[in-house]
Amino acid sequence: MGSRNDVGLILRHNRPGGNDRDRAAAARWISRRLGSTPETDRILVTNGTQSAIALLLPMLVRDGTTLGVEALTYPVLRNLADRARVRVVPIEIDDEGLQPDVLANLAVKNRISAIFVNPTVHNPTTAVMSEKRRRDIVDIARRHGIAIIEDDVLGRMHGLSPRPFAAIAPESTWYLAATAKSLALGLRITLLLCPTDEAANQLYRPVASMSSWFPSALSAELLTKWISDGSGAEIEEAIIDEANIRSEIVAQALNDAPYRYQHGGLHLWIPFPSGESAMTFQARALERNVLIRNFGMFLAAPEEPHVGPWGVRVAITAPLARSDLADALTILRQLFINQSSHAIAQW
Repeated sequence: MGSRNDVGLILRHNRPGGNDRDRAAAARWISRRLGSTPETDRILVTNGTQSAIALLLPMLVRDGTTLGVEALTYPVLRNLADRARVRVVPIEIDDEGLQPDVLANLAVKNRISAIFVNPTVHNPTTAVMSEKRRRDIVDIARRHGIAIIEDDVLGRMHGLSPRPFAAIAPESTWYLAATAKSLALGLRITLLLCPTDEAANQLYRPVASMSSWFPSALSAELLTKWISDGSGAEIEEAIIDEANIRSEIVAQALNDAPYRYQHGGLHLWIPFPSGESAMTFQARALERNVLIRNFGMFLAAPEEPHVGPWGVRVAITAPLARSDLADALTILRQLFINQSSHAIAQW
């Protein structure tokens, strides 16, 4: 693309929310997950997920209302909420993610006006929420007038099912489709599908001149080209293929150690019986030059570390070489066996 004669013109102009071609390409990209092609006027092309969330929070959570989030959530979300002066309410999670009964109990008490959910290959636990639970949450959201911010960063890679919230409740869902995992981290583009074209305008108008959230013109042009000529789908399939190969390495290396992994995922989750045991495991892994993340990094309420689930997140795509991944996983398995044996001996 660097040899094109119009590159200078492309770089000369900002593309707030993306131009018509960007939004049309974005609609085609999103359509695979939704099962239908959304109207382009509902789409804003943004400078990454953090920028999109920073736009959404002040509009959806105000006048003393709160943001409900999974007890373990996107690590940067708490910082974004603090900057927007938004109070976060942690909602307990289980093997499927956010628990509807807990949301229902907290909705009125805490004046929850929006929830942030990562229902497909949850970060960090890899949980995939069933469609039934998604419908249960939608019912609660409709009953209490709660907006849904859906982070579907690995949705396309996981597959077509379960359907995203944006397909079940389009009228109340703000859908984030990041390209960082499925295409390239350096693109720094997240496609934001709004409930309606008017909702998109309501979000866009107050920030139309604030370029911090605009997508890079070069990145936007590259993404539009990749989607239009099919390169994007090929890149995504190659990433999925690599993830599948690495998941086989995981199965061989971890063997009898418990872990959770989902198709299309780029990380796995090793559960532990307590927060202390998870943190000890992380520290011992670091001593062996294996970097993993414990649950504490993802706590929506760091002042409540007793809230589970407890475990560690392992990024299976971080090592460039497959052999390095296999070596690191072998170390983790041995550490897990040693720590489990020590715990049993103490008991």
